[in-house]
Amino acid sequence: MTEKFGEWVSDKAKIEQFNETGTCACGNEDMSLLGRFWDHFWCHECERIYVSLDETAVHPEEILATEKDRLVHASENWDAFNLLTEKEPRVQDYIEFAPSSDDEAWLWATDDLYIGYLLYRRGILRTVAILNGYRHGGHGTEFIRQWFDQLDEEKIEIMYFDENEPFIEQLDIPYESI
Repeated sequence: MTEKFGEWVSDKAKIEQFNETGTCACGNEDMSLLGRFWDHFWCHECERIYVSLDETAVHPEEILATEKDRLVHASENWDAFNLLTEKEPRVQDYIEFAPSSDDEAWLWATDDLYIGYLLYRRGILRTVAILNGYRHGGHGTEFIRQWFDQLDEEKIEIMYFDENEPFIEQLDIPYESI
């Protein structure tokens, strides 16, 4: 596993071994296919996560690769958006259901990867998340700044979780937490 993807397995040899044997890199065969918005294999023993595409484990970059940079509307790659939501399963309760074209849903791209997502639904900022290996690098703050600059609102409401607090407090964006 690499720091960049957290618990998502990104070692190609481990992914190949899993696909060939159905066994996790830790030796465990007790795996579950889980996922609310994107399927993934979860190891009951070591909690590694294998990103799934058509029920085959793949490297996360296979879904997250892009030539875009910075703020990108999610409609350009709903697969990447849905996969990124699996990074924070408890936040999915605030998202409630998979985003649609009626939502303000955005991706953040850098280093040829989609590394974050933002969902603004019915006038409420539901969530902002950045991949583990890119946190604390200013991406979240710049993501929200660019998104807010193009948004036609004077003030936003935020479903306030710990992950959003550092981004919002650094910006001069009028907000109310709910």
